[in-house]
Amino acid sequence: MFGCNALRGKEMEKNYFIMLCSNPAWAGPTVGKFNEPDAFTDRGRIIGDIEGEYHFELEIDDRAENALDFPPLDFHETGSSLLFSSRLIKLLKTLGIENIQYFDTRTVYKPTGQFLKYDVANIIGEISGLNFDKSEVKLSARGNVIAIDKMVLDEAKL
Repeated sequence: MFGCNALRGKEMEKNYFIMLCSNPAWAGPTVGKFNEPDAFTDRGRIIGDIEGEYHFELEIDDRAENALDFPPLDFHETGSSLLFSSRLIKLLKTLGIENIQYFDTRTVYKPTGQFLKYDVANIIGEISGLNFDKSEVKLSARGNVIAIDKMVLDEAKL
């Protein structure tokens, strides 16, 4: 993910963390088969109760000689949700980040069959701090930033 989700720390009114994540290695892991409830966790708003469960499989490309050379990451995208590891969640909480709503998942690392602790993360209160006129970005059909070659922030929005 190359998104600009702003995470606010406790008592940090004007301090933000920007998540810039690179793509996984060529073989993965990537989110393969999955089942998601019909909930939008990418709109920056609090979500009420969700009906259904999140199920994900982290897969490795079949061409990889040893799948275990490609361990699970702390952050995965499912296409419509952000998947955070328990390690990443613990770090964010230690930093005082409070504007994230978490939802339990059943996530399996397919090469071993091991169930791992991941949560779907709903970041509350996203800001649009990117100066699109001065930045070089690639947008999805929905208008989401999917790649950044040059990033310039609009400090007036921060």
